[in-house]
Amino acid sequence: MRIHIMMMGAAAGLGLFGMAESAMAQAPQAQQGMSRMFMEADRNGDGVVDKDEYMQLRGQIFSRLDRNGDGQLTQDDMEPRSGGPGMSQGRAGMRMQRADTNGDGVISRSEWDARSDELFALRDRNKDGKIEPDEMGPLPRTAQP
Repeated sequence: MRIHIMMMGAAAGLGLFGMAESAMAQAPQAQQGMSRMFMEADRNGDGVVDKDEYMQLRGQIFSRLDRNGDGQLTQDDMEPRSGGPGMSQGRAGMRMQRADTNGDGVISRSEWDARSDELFALRDRNKDGKIEPDEMGPLPRTAQP
């Protein structure tokens, strides 16, 4: 299945699989969005998302967020724009801090990939090298991308 990045409004952006909010009113919609993204990430249709599939999807998200194509993400790249990915300033700033490991104010592709690797490990709760549908629940806020 070819992947078409479908951002879920301001909740998507860097979050990808960490987009669900704890508010009960948003849970069904967020779960539906995660299920859709899971199916899109599962490129070979085997019912699980392996690390290669996950990293490919995260790479496509990086490219989509990188508005000017310079290979880095800035705060501006992550702010909402009409019809595209983005998130609120507060969420974007918090997630930038987590991924910007050298503190230079931008997220390089290598920093993005390192954070993606961490997120895969957090999702893979049973440590079998795959993300299964039941591992798709929201991450704790302290671990969210």
